Amino acid sequence: MKKLRRILLIDDDDLTCFVNKLLLESMGVAHEVESITDPWLALKFILENYHRKPLTEKPGADLIFLDISMPGMDGFEILDDMDALGIDRSRVFVVMLTTSINQHDRQKAAGYGDKLQGYLTKPLRKEDVEEVLLKLKPQLDKPGNSTEDDS
Repeated sequence: MKKLRRILLIDDDDLTCFVNKLLLESMGVAHEVESITDPWLALKFILENYHRKPLTEKPGADLIFLDISMPGMDGFEILDDMDALGIDRSRVFVVMLTTSINQHDRQKAAGYGDKLQGYLTKPLRKEDVEEVLLKLKPQLDKPGNSTEDDS
């Protein structure tokens, strides 16, 4: 299986990040798994890593699992800021991972179209990750998006 370059977990709950990171690392689907619990630091990380520059220095794609409900800035605001800041979305895929079962949140997420590649409810499960990767497979198979098979 071709691995993602990086998976970024953005969630204000340390325990959720820890458990999700363990799951993702055990699945071996990415070269690196990082978690950020502060939405402002997450936005800073996104700005530093994806702002107006193609990801040519390292091959591969990145996947962000983004919580909706966080203090100070919610996941939708992060998505909006990514657009406003001119973030290169060519190899950065975002999936909402949330406890929200609110239909309004689902509808709002659907309104982001191809800027949001999925909407999952917690807890993250192996089957969820596999489903996301299958959905992204056509995009990941494009030249320059996937890294070599490390299995």
